[in-house]
Amino acid sequence: MLAETEHLEVARVSDIIETAPLGDRNQPNYLNAVAEIKTDLRAEKLHKKLVDIETSLGRAREAKWSPRIIDLDLLLFGADVINHPGLTVPHPQMHLRSFVLKGLCRLNPELLHPVIKEPMTELAARLGGNDFVPDPNLPQLVSVAGIIGVGKTTLTEKLSNS
Repeated sequence: MLAETEHLEVARVSDIIETAPLGDRNQPNYLNAVAEIKTDLRAEKLHKKLVDIETSLGRAREAKWSPRIIDLDLLLFGADVINHPGLTVPHPQMHLRSFVLKGLCRLNPELLHPVIKEPMTELAARLGGNDFVPDPNLPQLVSVAGIIGVGKTTLTEKLSNS
């Protein structure tokens, strides 16, 4: 369907990477792939086209990590860093997903993450084939450390009140 979309050219596609679902394990495995697309569209327009394709294929946006018929993510847009409402590029969790990094590495092993500034191969090696998935049953904690008198207490008090 991407190949038939106006203003998009599918240049390359990784092989399929099968993964267990994140979150609710009572669903089928996911089949993942990474595609390199050439386009003259801006990132926002490309993202809208991807959402339109998902909708046309019957994607219903339900609970996070719930079963879905299709999920098209805009992982990268060249070396651009984009933070708009509804669109963050690079994808904010791509460096925590081994299947994403594997697919990117198969297409371009030299590719650098535009924010982290490290090769995708290095990020993939750190994960060791696993995904980083926080356990929703555990509290999410942040450690605040520093020398005396720099405002750690003030910062943590403000964070706890927000």
